[in-house]
Amino acid sequence: MMKMINFHEKLEWYNNCILKDYKCCCSREWTDKNKLIIYYMDKENCKELLNIESNNIFDYLETVQSIVQKYLVQRKKLILAGGHTVINLKDRNFVSQEVINSVDFGMKLLSTIYSYFDKTDFLIPLNDFFMEKDEKNDDNEINFYRNEALNPYVLPESLRAIFLRESKSFKFDLYFCSEKNMADKFKRHIKNVKKNNLDIFRNYGKNFENWSYKILDKEIEVISNNKPNCVAGNASTFRDINFIIKNSKIKPNYDSHIAIYPLCSLENVINGYLVANDFYNLDLPTLLIFFDKKCF
Repeated sequence: MMKMINFHEKLEWYNNCILKDYKCCCSREWTDKNKLIIYYMDKENCKELLNIESNNIFDYLETVQSIVQKYLVQRKKLILAGGHTVINLKDRNFVSQEVINSVDFGMKLLSTIYSYFDKTDFLIPLNDFFMEKDEKNDDNEINFYRNEALNPYVLPESLRAIFLRESKSFKFDLYFCSEKNMADKFKRHIKNVKKNNLDIFRNYGKNFENWSYKILDKEIEVISNNKPNCVAGNASTFRDINFIIKNSKIKPNYDSHIAIYPLCSLENVINGYLVANDFYNLDLPTLLIFFDKKCF
């Protein structure tokens, strides 16, 4: 579920340091040269539009704007996802320069294209898979650190300043989502389906703890060691962007999407879209922009 952030009001009180000895345990940092890679995705397409070495995404603002005009302007309601980050439990107000660049570029892009759409909004996807293990809780209980980090989620001041700056030019709503919660939702969605649809899912591993989703001749792992993974989280996020589902009734939500992610997320994000497109029957033309090496 996406939750709205009131970035106009500064949160005055919160527990800034949740864990003083915190160290990020995500190890997926991109080790190759920095690049700018752009994909276009829809019901029939998964095509690479751009793949160049670059250390400055802002040099390509006009290029991305022209791509938006070519692929998305026939749509009405757009949401842009940026600032993908692992929350720093030592200092919740800290984000890396990579995260700042992602939000800054995303908002500058929105400021140039918002007039093409009836509505444009911004989403911060939080990578909260890598929270510390809470020894006090059983597996089925809420992780203390994740609960503290998300209730409330504290918007870092460096990001808030960007949103305040751009809000002087155009109106938008700001949201965040927990990718772990999204992944758990995906696991619930497929719980009964996978048992009776081995033509779609394959169960494997030493104790049959892994599940992959089959798309033509490709298999994409969505459950790893009995836990939904980043692909599952991305798949469910795409679904919640595209549809509003309440009391078993499905209503359209955003009909176009731009997402800015670090290069280390490329495979998981693309696979997440492929799974969501097939399983949820998306109607969500999407530009995926990959730049920078990490999100923490």
